[in-house]
Amino acid sequence: MVDTLDSMQEQNLLDAPMAQKVLDTFDQVFLAKLETLANQKSVANIKGPLHLYRFCSDVWTFIFKNASIKVDGEYLHVNLVKIVAMDSTKINTPIEQVDGEGRKPDGDENDEEQIQRFLHSDGEYYKDMKGAIKQVSHILK
Repeated sequence: MVDTLDSMQEQNLLDAPMAQKVLDTFDQVFLAKLETLANQKSVANIKGPLHLYRFCSDVWTFIFKNASIKVDGEYLHVNLVKIVAMDSTKINTPIEQVDGEGRKPDGDENDEEQIQRFLHSDGEYYKDMKGAIKQVSHILK
């Protein structure tokens, strides 16, 4: 859209203040629509091979390749789907309570130690991962 507006300005079809007003209006309308969509309850089904999954710093990442997505009765085939999910109670954490890397401090343990503990433990992280894999497997069936 910016390229089109720039082109229209070069052709003297639109002046700079009007182009800026178009961009501002678009941003407002787009944000309002996203807020409306975010508040709607939708059910989505994803079917396809799970290419990668990861759990790090309380964030799950799933990547599907050649997947079919069904949302509210509409089907869509995509080459790549990336889903990033985290505990919603941590989304609204005030900035002061989060370290410089965007996550809550976990004490003295550095990232490498956390990753190793996750990979080699049969504790809570591992249980969470198994639960998520079961959920994804259920979705894929």
